Amino acid sequence: MKASFTKLVSIIFFLILYLVFTIPINAQEGITFSFANGQVTTSGPDTFYEFDVMAVATANSQFKLAQVYIDYNTAGFGNSIVTNAKVTVTKGSLLANVFGPTDIGIYALTINDNTSSKLSIANTFTDSDPGGGDPGFVITNTLGTTAQVYVHVKIKVQNTSETSGLSFDNTVSQFDLQQFYFTSGDITANYNPVNVGVGLDGALPVELSSFTASIIKSNINLKWQTKTEVDNYGFEVERKVSKKDLESGSWVKMGFVPGHGNSNSPKNYTFTDKNPAGGSKFVYRLKQIDSDGKFEYSDEVEIEMVPDKFELFQNYPNPFNPVTVISWQCAVGGHVTLKVFDVLGNEVITLVNEEKPAGKYTVNFNLQQTTNQAQLTSGVYYYQLRADGFVQTKKIRIYK
Repeated sequence: MKASFTKLVSIIFFLILYLVFTIPINAQEGITFSFANGQVTTSGPDTFYEFDVMAVATANSQFKLAQVYIDYNTAGFGNSIVTNAKVTVTKGSLLANVFGPTDIGIYALTINDNTSSKLSIANTFTDSDPGGGDPGFVITNTLGTTAQVYVHVKIKVQNTSETSGLSFDNTVSQFDLQQFYFTSGDITANYNPVNVGVGLDGALPVELSSFTASIIKSNINLKWQTKTEVDNYGFEVERKVSKKDLESGSWVKMGFVPGHGNSNSPKNYTFTDKNPAGGSKFVYRLKQIDSDGKFEYSDEVEIEMVPDKFELFQNYPNPFNPVTVISWQCAVGGHVTLKVFDVLGNEVITLVNEEKPAGKYTVNFNLQQTTNQAQLTSGVYYYQLRADGFVQTKKIRIYK
Protein backbone atom coordinates (compact mmCIF):
# COMPACT_ATOMS: atom_id res chain seq x y z
CA MET A 1 0.00 0.00 0.00
CA LYS A 2 2.85 2.39 0.88
CA ALA A 3 4.65 1.57 -2.40
CA SER A 4 1.47 2.21 -4.41
CA PHE A 5 0.96 5.56 -2.68
CA THR A 6 4.57 6.60 -3.42
CA LYS A 7 4.15 5.60 -7.06
CA LEU A 8 0.90 7.59 -7.27
CA VAL A 9 2.58 10.69 -5.80
CA SER A 10 5.41 10.36 -8.32
CA ILE A 11 2.95 10.09 -11.21
CA ILE A 12 1.04 13.16 -10.03
CA PHE A 13 4.32 15.11 -9.58
CA PHE A 14 5.56 14.40 -13.11
CA LEU A 15 2.06 15.03 -14.51
CA ILE A 16 2.10 18.49 -12.93
CA LEU A 17 5.54 19.17 -14.40
CA TYR A 18 4.37 17.97 -17.79
CA LEU A 19 1.36 20.29 -17.68
CA VAL A 20 3.50 23.24 -16.54
CA PHE A 21 5.98 22.89 -19.37
CA THR A 22 3.55 21.80 -22.12
CA ILE A 23 0.59 24.14 -21.70
CA PRO A 24 -1.24 24.25 -25.04
CA ILE A 25 -0.75 27.57 -26.81
CA ASN A 26 -2.59 29.07 -29.74
CA ALA A 27 -0.85 28.29 -33.02
CA GLN A 28 -0.97 31.94 -34.03
CA GLU A 29 1.20 33.63 -31.45
CA GLY A 30 3.13 36.59 -32.82
CA ILE A 31 6.66 37.77 -32.08
CA THR A 32 8.25 41.22 -32.38
CA PHE A 33 11.95 42.08 -32.44
CA SER A 34 13.34 45.51 -31.58
CA PHE A 35 16.58 47.32 -30.78
CA ALA A 36 17.35 48.78 -27.35
CA ASN A 37 20.13 50.20 -25.17
CA GLY A 38 22.43 51.48 -27.90
CA GLN A 39 25.64 52.96 -26.48
CA VAL A 40 29.23 53.78 -27.39
CA THR A 41 31.97 52.10 -25.33
CA THR A 42 35.75 52.06 -25.48
CA SER A 43 38.42 49.52 -24.62
CA GLY A 44 42.00 50.71 -24.91
CA PRO A 45 42.39 52.42 -28.29
CA ASP A 46 39.25 50.77 -29.75
CA THR A 47 35.71 52.15 -29.88
CA PHE A 48 32.61 49.92 -29.98
CA TYR A 49 28.88 50.31 -30.54
CA GLU A 50 26.78 48.01 -28.35
CA PHE A 51 23.05 47.26 -28.36
CA ASP A 52 20.47 44.64 -27.40
CA VAL A 53 18.04 42.81 -29.67
CA MET A 54 14.79 42.41 -27.74
CA ALA A 55 11.96 39.92 -28.31
CA VAL A 56 8.35 39.94 -27.11
CA ALA A 57 5.37 37.68 -27.88
CA THR A 58 1.64 38.33 -28.06
CA ALA A 59 1.12 35.70 -25.33
CA ASN A 60 3.23 33.30 -23.29
CA SER A 61 5.00 30.78 -25.52
CA GLN A 62 7.66 28.10 -25.06
CA PHE A 63 10.45 29.74 -27.04
CA LYS A 64 12.51 27.45 -29.30
CA LEU A 65 14.21 29.09 -32.29
CA ALA A 66 14.65 32.49 -33.87
CA GLN A 67 16.76 34.18 -36.50
CA VAL A 68 17.25 37.86 -37.25
CA TYR A 69 19.01 39.68 -40.06
CA ILE A 70 20.49 43.07 -39.22
CA ASP A 71 21.60 45.59 -41.83
CA TYR A 72 24.34 47.99 -40.70
CA ASN A 73 26.26 51.00 -41.97
CA THR A 74 29.44 49.67 -43.59
CA ALA A 75 30.91 53.18 -43.63
CA GLY A 76 30.84 53.10 -39.83
CA PHE A 77 31.72 49.45 -39.19
CA GLY A 78 33.33 48.12 -42.36
CA ASN A 79 32.26 45.12 -44.44
CA SER A 80 31.67 41.49 -43.38
CA ILE A 81 32.02 42.11 -39.66
CA VAL A 82 31.89 38.39 -38.77
CA THR A 83 34.61 37.38 -41.22
CA ASN A 84 36.75 40.32 -40.13
CA ALA A 85 36.24 39.56 -36.41
CA LYS A 86 34.64 42.94 -35.66
CA VAL A 87 31.50 41.69 -33.90
CA THR A 88 30.75 39.80 -30.69
CA VAL A 89 27.28 38.39 -30.00
CA THR A 90 26.33 37.00 -26.59
CA LYS A 91 23.17 35.30 -25.38
CA GLY A 92 20.54 37.35 -23.59
CA SER A 93 18.23 36.22 -20.80
CA LEU A 94 15.87 34.59 -23.31
CA LEU A 95 18.63 32.16 -24.33
CA ALA A 96 19.77 31.14 -20.86
CA ASN A 97 20.01 27.36 -20.51
CA VAL A 98 17.12 25.76 -18.56
CA PHE A 99 17.57 22.94 -16.07
CA GLY A 100 14.61 20.75 -15.07
CA PRO A 101 14.19 17.57 -13.01
CA THR A 102 15.09 15.33 -15.97
CA ASP A 103 15.57 17.56 -19.03
CA ILE A 104 18.06 20.29 -19.91
CA GLY A 105 17.14 22.92 -22.48
CA ILE A 106 20.29 24.24 -24.16
CA TYR A 107 20.41 27.33 -26.39
CA ALA A 108 23.42 28.16 -28.58
CA LEU A 109 24.21 30.93 -31.07
CA THR A 110 25.24 30.92 -34.71
CA ILE A 111 26.37 34.15 -36.40
CA ASN A 112 27.29 34.67 -40.05
CA ASP A 113 27.76 37.33 -42.69
CA ASN A 114 24.57 36.95 -44.74
CA THR A 115 25.98 39.63 -47.04
CA SER A 116 28.88 42.06 -46.67
CA SER A 117 26.47 44.50 -44.99
CA LYS A 118 24.02 42.13 -43.27
CA LEU A 119 24.56 40.22 -40.03
CA SER A 120 22.73 36.92 -39.48
CA ILE A 121 22.06 35.87 -35.88
CA ALA A 122 20.31 32.57 -35.13
CA ASN A 123 19.97 30.28 -32.16
CA THR A 124 19.78 26.53 -31.93
CA PHE A 125 17.93 24.56 -29.27
CA THR A 126 18.73 21.13 -27.87
CA ASP A 127 16.58 19.28 -25.37
CA SER A 128 18.61 16.59 -23.61
CA ASP A 129 17.03 13.95 -21.44
CA PRO A 130 19.76 12.49 -19.20
CA GLY A 131 17.25 11.26 -16.66
CA GLY A 132 15.30 9.17 -19.15
CA GLY A 133 12.09 11.12 -18.71
CA ASP A 134 9.10 11.39 -21.03
CA PRO A 135 10.44 11.75 -24.62
CA GLY A 136 7.61 14.16 -25.36
CA PHE A 137 8.55 16.43 -22.45
CA VAL A 138 10.33 19.65 -23.53
CA ILE A 139 11.75 22.27 -21.18
CA THR A 140 12.31 25.78 -22.59
CA ASN A 141 12.34 29.43 -21.62
CA THR A 142 9.06 31.27 -21.77
CA LEU A 143 8.71 34.30 -24.04
CA GLY A 144 5.83 36.44 -22.89
CA THR A 145 4.35 39.88 -23.27
CA THR A 146 7.27 41.59 -21.53
CA ALA A 147 10.28 42.18 -23.79
CA GLN A 148 13.39 40.12 -23.04
CA VAL A 149 16.95 40.37 -24.31
CA TYR A 150 17.43 37.91 -27.16
CA VAL A 151 21.09 38.78 -27.82
CA HIS A 152 23.62 41.51 -27.00
CA VAL A 153 25.71 42.75 -29.93
CA LYS A 154 29.05 44.58 -29.78
CA ILE A 155 30.58 45.91 -33.02
CA LYS A 156 33.98 47.56 -33.39
CA VAL A 157 33.69 51.05 -34.88
CA GLN A 158 35.78 51.76 -37.96
CA ASN A 159 34.78 55.38 -38.60
CA THR A 160 33.44 57.36 -35.64
CA SER A 161 32.14 60.14 -37.88
CA GLU A 162 29.36 57.82 -39.11
CA THR A 163 26.13 56.55 -37.52
CA SER A 164 25.26 52.92 -36.80
CA GLY A 165 22.49 52.65 -39.42
CA LEU A 166 21.00 49.51 -37.86
CA SER A 167 17.76 48.03 -39.20
CA PHE A 168 16.08 44.63 -39.44
CA ASP A 169 15.71 42.93 -42.80
CA ASN A 170 12.15 41.62 -42.54
CA THR A 171 11.70 40.22 -46.04
CA VAL A 172 9.51 37.13 -45.91
CA SER A 173 11.99 34.88 -47.71
CA GLN A 174 14.67 35.46 -45.10
CA PHE A 175 12.77 36.23 -41.94
CA ASP A 176 9.22 34.99 -41.51
CA LEU A 177 9.56 31.19 -41.38
CA GLN A 178 12.48 30.92 -38.99
CA GLN A 179 10.78 31.67 -35.66
CA PHE A 180 9.45 28.64 -33.74
CA TYR A 181 7.84 27.80 -30.44
CA PHE A 182 6.42 24.64 -28.89
CA THR A 183 2.63 24.37 -28.81
CA SER A 184 2.56 21.26 -26.61
CA GLY A 185 4.97 18.44 -25.89
CA ASP A 186 7.59 18.55 -28.63
CA ILE A 187 5.28 19.89 -31.36
CA THR A 188 6.43 23.20 -32.85
CA ALA A 189 4.67 26.05 -34.63
CA ASN A 190 5.74 29.22 -36.38
CA TYR A 191 5.31 32.56 -34.70
CA ASN A 192 2.81 34.45 -36.81
CA PRO A 193 3.03 37.30 -37.48
CA VAL A 194 6.71 38.22 -37.20
CA ASN A 195 7.20 41.96 -36.66
CA VAL A 196 10.18 44.25 -36.22
CA GLY A 197 10.65 47.61 -34.55
CA VAL A 198 12.22 50.72 -35.99
CA GLY A 199 15.93 50.91 -36.76
CA LEU A 200 18.65 52.16 -34.44
CA ASP A 201 20.64 54.91 -36.13
CA GLY A 202 22.75 55.71 -33.10
CA ALA A 203 25.34 58.44 -33.31
CA LEU A 204 28.94 57.40 -33.02
CA PRO A 205 31.18 59.66 -30.86
CA VAL A 206 32.76 63.01 -31.60
CA GLU A 207 35.95 62.31 -33.52
CA LEU A 208 39.09 64.40 -33.25
CA SER A 209 41.01 64.58 -36.50
CA SER A 210 43.92 66.48 -34.92
CA PHE A 211 45.17 67.81 -31.56
CA THR A 212 48.43 69.78 -31.39
CA ALA A 213 50.38 72.08 -29.07
CA SER A 214 52.83 74.84 -29.99
CA ILE A 215 54.79 77.59 -28.23
CA ILE A 216 54.02 81.23 -29.02
CA LYS A 217 56.29 83.53 -27.01
CA SER A 218 55.70 82.57 -23.37
CA ASN A 219 52.36 80.85 -24.04
CA ILE A 220 51.32 77.38 -25.19
CA ASN A 221 48.72 77.34 -27.93
CA LEU A 222 46.47 74.28 -28.33
CA LYS A 223 44.62 73.53 -31.56
CA TRP A 224 42.25 70.71 -32.39
CA GLN A 225 39.75 69.81 -35.09
CA THR A 226 36.69 67.55 -35.13
CA LYS A 227 35.40 65.78 -38.24
CA THR A 228 31.79 65.62 -37.06
CA GLU A 229 29.97 66.24 -33.80
CA VAL A 230 26.85 64.79 -32.18
CA ASP A 231 25.44 66.42 -29.01
CA ASN A 232 28.84 67.94 -28.27
CA TYR A 233 28.49 70.25 -25.26
CA GLY A 234 32.14 71.19 -25.27
CA PHE A 235 35.70 70.50 -24.15
CA GLU A 236 37.42 70.90 -20.81
CA VAL A 237 41.14 71.53 -21.29
CA GLU A 238 43.26 69.72 -18.70
CA ARG A 239 46.98 70.02 -18.00
CA LYS A 240 49.59 68.34 -15.87
CA VAL A 241 53.31 68.95 -15.48
CA SER A 242 55.58 66.15 -16.62
CA LYS A 243 58.62 66.09 -14.34
CA LYS A 244 61.64 64.12 -15.45
CA ASP A 245 62.69 61.44 -12.94
CA LEU A 246 59.77 62.47 -10.72
CA GLU A 247 56.16 61.40 -10.52
CA SER A 248 53.99 63.43 -12.88
CA GLY A 249 51.61 65.92 -11.36
CA SER A 250 47.83 65.57 -11.27
CA TRP A 251 45.47 66.81 -13.97
CA VAL A 252 44.21 70.37 -13.52
CA LYS A 253 41.33 71.96 -15.42
CA MET A 254 42.65 75.00 -17.29
CA GLY A 255 39.51 76.14 -19.10
CA PHE A 256 36.43 75.23 -21.15
CA VAL A 257 35.69 75.63 -24.85
CA PRO A 258 32.03 75.27 -26.01
CA GLY A 259 31.29 72.69 -28.71
CA HIS A 260 29.14 73.05 -31.82
CA GLY A 261 26.45 70.58 -30.73
CA ASN A 262 25.72 68.73 -33.95
CA SER A 263 27.80 69.15 -37.07
CA ASN A 264 28.61 67.15 -40.20
CA SER A 265 31.55 69.34 -41.18
CA PRO A 266 35.02 69.91 -39.66
CA LYS A 267 35.19 72.40 -36.77
CA ASN A 268 38.36 74.08 -35.47
CA TYR A 269 39.12 75.00 -31.86
CA THR A 270 41.92 76.84 -30.05
CA PHE A 271 42.93 77.44 -26.44
CA THR A 272 45.88 79.46 -25.08
CA ASP A 273 47.57 78.49 -21.84
CA LYS A 274 49.23 81.74 -20.78
CA ASN A 275 52.61 81.65 -19.05
CA PRO A 276 52.42 78.04 -17.82
CA ALA A 277 54.59 77.41 -14.78
CA GLY A 278 55.71 74.49 -12.67
CA GLY A 279 58.25 72.86 -14.96
CA SER A 280 59.37 72.65 -18.57
CA LYS A 281 57.29 69.74 -19.92
CA PHE A 282 53.53 70.09 -20.02
CA VAL A 283 50.96 67.45 -20.95
CA TYR A 284 47.47 68.35 -22.19
CA ARG A 285 44.30 66.41 -22.86
CA LEU A 286 40.69 67.23 -23.77
CA LYS A 287 37.65 66.06 -21.84
CA GLN A 288 34.91 65.99 -24.48
CA ILE A 289 31.49 66.30 -22.79
CA ASP A 290 28.14 65.37 -24.37
CA SER A 291 24.91 67.27 -23.73
CA ASP A 292 23.74 64.45 -21.43
CA GLY A 293 26.88 64.66 -19.29
CA LYS A 294 28.70 61.65 -20.71
CA PHE A 295 32.36 62.29 -21.48
CA GLU A 296 35.53 60.76 -22.83
CA TYR A 297 39.17 61.83 -22.92
CA SER A 298 41.30 62.55 -25.96
CA ASP A 299 44.83 61.33 -26.52
CA GLU A 300 47.48 63.37 -24.71
CA VAL A 301 49.91 65.83 -26.27
CA GLU A 302 53.18 66.84 -24.60
CA ILE A 303 55.28 69.90 -25.23
CA GLU A 304 58.56 71.06 -23.73
CA MET A 305 59.10 74.72 -22.94
CA VAL A 306 62.70 75.21 -21.73
CA PRO A 307 63.78 78.79 -20.91
CA ASP A 308 66.90 80.00 -22.71
CA LYS A 309 68.16 81.95 -19.67
CA PHE A 310 67.86 82.39 -15.91
CA GLU A 311 65.60 85.22 -14.84
CA LEU A 312 63.83 86.51 -11.74
CA PHE A 313 60.64 88.43 -12.48
CA GLN A 314 59.07 91.32 -10.62
CA ASN A 315 56.48 90.24 -8.10
CA TYR A 316 52.81 91.08 -8.64
CA PRO A 317 51.06 92.90 -7.10
CA ASN A 318 53.61 95.30 -5.74
CA PRO A 319 53.10 96.88 -3.18
CA PHE A 320 51.07 94.04 -1.66
CA ASN A 321 49.17 92.90 1.40
CA PRO A 322 48.83 90.09 2.27
CA VAL A 323 49.77 87.97 -0.82
CA THR A 324 52.01 88.50 -3.84
CA VAL A 325 53.25 86.13 -6.57
CA ILE A 326 56.94 85.73 -7.40
CA SER A 327 57.99 84.06 -10.68
CA TRP A 328 61.33 82.90 -12.02
CA GLN A 329 62.78 80.65 -14.69
CA CYS A 330 65.83 78.38 -14.84
CA ALA A 331 67.61 77.39 -18.04
CA VAL A 332 69.02 74.22 -16.44
CA GLY A 333 68.03 72.08 -13.50
CA GLY A 334 69.72 72.33 -10.13
CA HIS A 335 69.38 73.47 -6.54
CA VAL A 336 67.27 76.62 -6.20
CA THR A 337 66.79 78.97 -3.25
CA LEU A 338 64.44 81.92 -3.10
CA LYS A 339 64.64 84.06 0.05
CA VAL A 340 63.23 87.34 1.33
CA PHE A 341 65.43 89.83 3.28
CA ASP A 342 64.83 93.11 5.05
CA VAL A 343 66.85 96.27 4.23
CA LEU A 344 69.52 95.29 6.79
CA GLY A 345 70.11 91.93 5.11
CA ASN A 346 68.33 89.84 7.73
CA GLU A 347 66.54 86.81 6.30
CA VAL A 348 62.76 87.10 6.67
CA ILE A 349 61.64 83.83 5.07
CA THR A 350 62.85 81.08 2.73
CA LEU A 351 60.24 80.49 0.04
CA VAL A 352 62.11 77.82 -1.97
CA ASN A 353 65.02 75.54 -1.06
CA GLU A 354 65.03 72.41 -3.25
CA GLU A 355 66.11 70.77 -6.50
CA LYS A 356 64.19 72.01 -9.53
CA PRO A 357 64.28 70.91 -13.18
CA ALA A 358 64.67 73.57 -15.85
CA GLY A 359 61.47 75.51 -16.37
CA LYS A 360 59.32 78.36 -15.20
CA TYR A 361 57.95 78.53 -11.66
CA THR A 362 55.81 80.64 -9.36
CA VAL A 363 55.43 80.82 -5.60
CA ASN A 364 53.15 82.82 -3.30
CA PHE A 365 54.60 85.06 -0.59
CA ASN A 366 51.82 85.19 2.01
CA LEU A 367 52.33 87.47 5.02
CA GLN A 368 49.73 85.53 7.00
CA GLN A 369 51.86 82.39 6.71
CA THR A 370 55.07 84.12 7.85
CA THR A 371 56.09 83.23 11.40
CA ASN A 372 57.33 86.75 12.19
CA GLN A 373 54.58 88.58 10.34
CA ALA A 374 54.11 90.97 13.28
CA GLN A 375 57.63 92.28 12.66
CA LEU A 376 57.04 92.84 8.95
CA THR A 377 56.06 96.46 8.84
CA SER A 378 55.28 98.51 5.77
CA GLY A 379 58.34 99.26 3.75
CA VAL A 380 60.94 97.91 1.35
CA TYR A 381 62.22 94.33 1.34
CA TYR A 382 64.27 92.28 -1.12
CA TYR A 383 63.85 88.81 -2.60
CA GLN A 384 66.79 86.91 -4.06
CA LEU A 385 67.07 83.92 -6.41
CA ARG A 386 70.14 81.64 -6.41
CA ALA A 387 70.37 78.82 -9.00
CA ASP A 388 73.41 77.16 -10.64
CA GLY A 389 75.67 80.14 -9.95
CA PHE A 390 73.00 82.63 -11.02
CA VAL A 391 72.07 85.30 -8.46
CA GLN A 392 69.45 88.01 -8.92
CA THR A 393 67.75 90.30 -6.42
CA LYS A 394 64.64 92.47 -6.75
CA LYS A 395 62.87 94.99 -4.56
CA ILE A 396 59.50 94.26 -2.99
CA ARG A 397 57.16 96.55 -1.01
CA ILE A 398 54.79 95.65 1.80
CA TYR A 399 51.87 97.96 2.43
CA LYS A 400 49.90 97.74 5.69
